[in-house]
Amino acid sequence: RPPDWHEDGLVETTFASGGRDAADHALAARVAADPHPEAVHVVTNDRELSSRVRELGASVSSTGEFRELLGGSKR
Repeated sequence: RPPDWHEDGLVETTFASGGRDAADHALAARVAADPHPEAVHVVTNDRELSSRVRELGASVSSTGEFRELLGGSKR
């Protein structure tokens, strides 16, 4: 994590190291460990990760859908 990184409590970011798919594994593990996975929303365009976290109870948006939700344009 960059030293000046700031979390606002509404959006949580995760940094993962460890090679290919390390971030996917870390995100899926966090969803699996959450006592209320139905309250977790993952933003990704990765179909395999989307499927994994949905099976665990999280909801998923693509990056384009999330950008629109934030008021940005869809590219």
